[in-house]
Amino acid sequence: MVRKRYAILASLAIFPAVIAQNPVAPQPPLRIQPEIAQPRALPATITNTLFAEPLLTVDPKTISVKRQGGQWQLWVNDKSFRNFGDNGDDANDVARTMRELLPQRWGRIGTDRTVVEYGLTVDNDQKLVAPQVAAFARNVIAWNPKTLRVEQVRGLWCLRDDANLLLNFGMHKDDADFTMAVIQKHGFNRIATVGRKEVVMTFLTSAPEGLPVAQSILPAAAQFKLQEEAMTRTGIPVPRLGYVGEMTKIDPRKLELRFDRGEHVLASGSEILAKFGNDDWAARDALRLLREKQLTEFCKYGTAGVSFFLANGKVPQNMPLHTLGPRFDPNGLRVRELNGKWWVTDQVSRPLLPAGSQKEAEELMKVIQAFGFDQLCNVNSGTKPVMTILAKGR
Repeated sequence: MVRKRYAILASLAIFPAVIAQNPVAPQPPLRIQPEIAQPRALPATITNTLFAEPLLTVDPKTISVKRQGGQWQLWVNDKSFRNFGDNGDDANDVARTMRELLPQRWGRIGTDRTVVEYGLTVDNDQKLVAPQVAAFARNVIAWNPKTLRVEQVRGLWCLRDDANLLLNFGMHKDDADFTMAVIQKHGFNRIATVGRKEVVMTFLTSAPEGLPVAQSILPAAAQFKLQEEAMTRTGIPVPRLGYVGEMTKIDPRKLELRFDRGEHVLASGSEILAKFGNDDWAARDALRLLREKQLTEFCKYGTAGVSFFLANGKVPQNMPLHTLGPRFDPNGLRVRELNGKWWVTDQVSRPLLPAGSQKEAEELMKVIQAFGFDQLCNVNSGTKPVMTILAKGR
């Protein structure tokens, strides 16, 4: 009985990692109306730069759910705010939560994807303040403000305290710093999620001081270790280099094709793996390929958009004939600047993969050599590659 109780509590302790690894799905850009206020300095413990919050003005009375084109949509200010596909339950849950928060401003934080959101309301002194915890939020967790900090965890920038991994911002430290500043500026002290089968919205909120919070029987370090081991988004572990870039675990059985913002995309949850424009056939070919080869990690490196896949940490091999591209000798790779751009090239200066800088190109070359990649494989739309997979052909 004691062992069973310990297991249940340990599983509950992982909850913040679920928040961190399953951020809100990327949404269409908002038409932002900046808050009319002077930029305010971030806390000295973070940085001395100035920041102003991009906030959408919200009329809470306009929050509603509509079904259009066979898809459930959340509407705010009489405009489509978020698309939930065929998930009407989550659309209504998010709408109900936002109505209870009564936000008059709304902000989103996250560069590649929305990681966390927050609402603000206007108090009697006409100041923007954090709203109280929404009663309908499915999960709410408090943190220790004395140990709250931004820190790298397995190669990615996270917001954490001693016991909890709260939010994972990937490679974007600026997003983590900005979130820390928003928390301190407005007095947020809780993080909450909405979603029945998976998290569809993660948001900051607040609760009165002194409100009791659930306590784990695990020591803080042990609780955090469990959450760290449950991470599904980390840096790419590269032999002799440590963590670089960003790696997301994927389940090839749960990959899906979507029509998103006018084009076909291949997605794993909120992660867009590749875009195919109007070529539905190429998208289906890519989906079939990833499932057949049982690829389980999606890796992104650098600012030039290089990505590749692994199969349980190993290099894909025996790729289908129609995908095979040029082979190269990993030990003969070079870094070259061609027409003002940096590339990893083969030994005869044939460009293979782009990089954002000389430093990126040199590190990307080491990543390729560490894994032993020696062939480029492509899924093509016509004659144009729309998804590239690094593989081992020898």
